[in-house]
Amino acid sequence: MTPRRPVKIAIIGGGSISWGPVFLKDLCTSEAARGGALFLYDLDARSLEGIARFAKKLFADRSQEMRIVTTTDYDTALEGADYVVNTVLVGSQGVWKTELDLIRSYGIEHPKGMSVGPGGMMMGLKQIPFVIDLAQRMTRLCPDAWLLNFANPMQLNILAIQRFVPRLKSVGLCHGLDHTIEKIAGRLGIPMDQISWTAGGVNHFEAVIRMEYEGKDLFPRFIEKLEADAKLEYTGESITLELYKIFGVWPSNHDIHVIEFLPYYIRKGMRLEDWNQTYNDVALRIADKETQWKKAEDFIAGKIPLSDIVKEKISEKLGAIVDATTFNRPFNMYANVTNRGCISNLSPDIAVGVPVVVDQGGWQGVCIGELPQGIAALHNLHGAVQNLVLQGAVEGSRKALLEALSLDPMCYTLTVEERKRLIDELLQIDRSMLPRFFS
Repeated sequence: MTPRRPVKIAIIGGGSISWGPVFLKDLCTSEAARGGALFLYDLDARSLEGIARFAKKLFADRSQEMRIVTTTDYDTALEGADYVVNTVLVGSQGVWKTELDLIRSYGIEHPKGMSVGPGGMMMGLKQIPFVIDLAQRMTRLCPDAWLLNFANPMQLNILAIQRFVPRLKSVGLCHGLDHTIEKIAGRLGIPMDQISWTAGGVNHFEAVIRMEYEGKDLFPRFIEKLEADAKLEYTGESITLELYKIFGVWPSNHDIHVIEFLPYYIRKGMRLEDWNQTYNDVALRIADKETQWKKAEDFIAGKIPLSDIVKEKISEKLGAIVDATTFNRPFNMYANVTNRGCISNLSPDIAVGVPVVVDQGGWQGVCIGELPQGIAALHNLHGAVQNLVLQGAVEGSRKALLEALSLDPMCYTLTVEERKRLIDELLQIDRSMLPRFFS
């Protein structure tokens, strides 16, 4: 089956060596993309050229027929698109590192700095105006297109898009939940597709509330296995395991993310190393970029296989989504959307990761019921922070940011004056990108 007309897919941030190879591999499996056009947009023309050469080699190897266009003109990429993929990080990775270095000088450990805490707030303040503008441009240039957001902070980006441009078809996509279940399946020696599971909550902290294999609760078997392994060696999930015993659900995305949502594990005077954690943030991304580009060039030259860059099982579901929505084949997946009752004891106006069904007409969230009371309270708290940061970004309100950091657990050890000063110093770093706060 072929679409009625060739599909146009635009990747905004198309010069990314981190995202590009995964998306291109996904598109190789897409029926709908065959014969269509892939527009790669980026401000970095040199990176665009490198990703385009990578795409041509990969599409030739896998017999995928797509016209590849690179452009540094925003509207050219968007005009007439059927799918717009957003991967943009507003501001350089160097700026992100400067922000995290300042935050850490206040005694706040930020192993990730892309979801919650002052790091997540600052990323959101820069991203929110960009994604709202992107969505608004799409209503003019490609009003029937899907906006697929992969950029962090996921919950703030999708909340902003769906609140301010609600008529646009949009979802936020993150591989964290799939990777969590995949890790559990691998530890138990069970194929992932044979595990039935339900999860939901704020991105990078979704709670797995049900996990079954052959109709039986899999948690007792998994916990027994995890504790047995822990007696022999560190398993990487000591905090998550402790939270399961307290709340009765399994927080997703592993300790390195989970620890930021419950920062009493790394309060002042404690180190990440105390929990067998190391920084996994922008500094590593910066250091690894040259290696990634070297591998891409080796692949283009035929020196290494694609699997040395992107493992065969790794997917962001881009090809599956394009086929499902082009051919109107309903597709079930986890995505980030505005809650609207999907989790009945969480605020309806916060962004959550939940099961959704997508088809040609849009998305429909699946109601998974309630989260346990204790874990729901934590998610609602972070949902309130979401809304305050969004308000701060749109209004240029330092008061809203102070309220946000006064609620965010990562800042509980700071005095009010320290919070105010931290906000001022962080905004000063990003002054050129955040004019609303300096008018």
